[in-house]
Amino acid sequence: MPKSNRLNELLDKGEIKRGKGFTLSTEEHPAESALVHKSTSAPMHSPSETFRPSKGFKLRSDVADACKLVAAQEKRKLYEVMEEALIEYLQKHGVNIH
Repeated sequence: MPKSNRLNELLDKGEIKRGKGFTLSTEEHPAESALVHKSTSAPMHSPSETFRPSKGFKLRSDVADACKLVAAQEKRKLYEVMEEALIEYLQKHGVNIH
């Protein structure tokens, strides 16, 4: 049996269902189109807010885990705990950071 006849048989039996075919991307189908949401871009930093660029530092896993634990216990963000520890260390060594 040729392939085209077998395909038609399967289609007739309902074992294979045809798709809805091609449509133009400019055509709108309100029931089928995705919902439109408000913009999800990242919030902009205000000039008074401290900018914290992402840095890729490598820490010992036990130190990082201990910082995560403190952050969770104090319900703070990890970067806040690490930043506070670094500032205290720098001030101890004579570097004045506010």
